[in-house]
Amino acid sequence: MKFLFPLIAIPFFLSVPYEGCKKSAHNHPEELQVKVVAAFCAFVIVEVQGPDAQQWGMDWESYKNVFTVGNYCDLPSGFKVGDVFSCKLIEKPEKTNCMMCMGYMETPPLIRNIQVLK
Repeated sequence: MKFLFPLIAIPFFLSVPYEGCKKSAHNHPEELQVKVVAAFCAFVIVEVQGPDAQQWGMDWESYKNVFTVGNYCDLPSGFKVGDVFSCKLIEKPEKTNCMMCMGYMETPPLIRNIQVLK
């Protein structure tokens, strides 16, 4: 009889969805202003501008309120250091692979996917 309870309880608990670790898309801002502070090959570091900068970026090395763009393949070509643009945070990138050079640059561990708006 003692063996019957775990056999019934374990499948029940595994079937109940756990929402604790999921991030809601509603927590993301509609629009962020960001500035490209470093870019090399497939690595782009942007600095979040504005009053909510600390919420969406992190302090890393000599940079304040920055993150690494995770979906480099979705960025329009031609971004240069110093460019400022609007974007929104997204959960999943549209493209998952693209041509890129083989260079490397150390980047912040905070990685976010974005969609460029303007």
